[in-house]
Amino acid sequence: MNAAELIIELEARGVLIESAGDRLRVDAPKGAITPELREALAACKAEVLAILNTSEDEIEWRVGAMLPQIPDVGAIPFLLARQTETIEPNCCHSCGDSLNGIAGYICGPCSQAKHRALEIAFRKRRNVVVGKLS
Repeated sequence: MNAAELIIELEARGVLIESAGDRLRVDAPKGAITPELREALAACKAEVLAILNTSEDEIEWRVGAMLPQIPDVGAIPFLLARQTETIEPNCCHSCGDSLNGIAGYICGPCSQAKHRALEIAFRKRRNVVVGKLS
């Protein structure tokens, strides 16, 4: 597993991973990080930090685009970083950028931006619900 795939796997498990200088800041639900994932993270820490540090600007503009889409109350819609006419195969459903062979429907920067936008919304104590209620 390469560094980009590891970041996506961790985020899919609800893990928030950020760079803090030359250290990684990881906030994970209990049991989300297996011993194998912990070893993989330690093995490619430098590559993960490089990805996180170089993509910070990309993440920030996505957060800025996503925050206004989060309502003060009610369910949160699928957050879009950029409005696109159609979603091409192998492209991110949020911004339309190529997934570059990575499995999934959302790119790494959009996934990180979504987590940050939701974290900001919850910190502001908005009465929001993730997902659609039946």
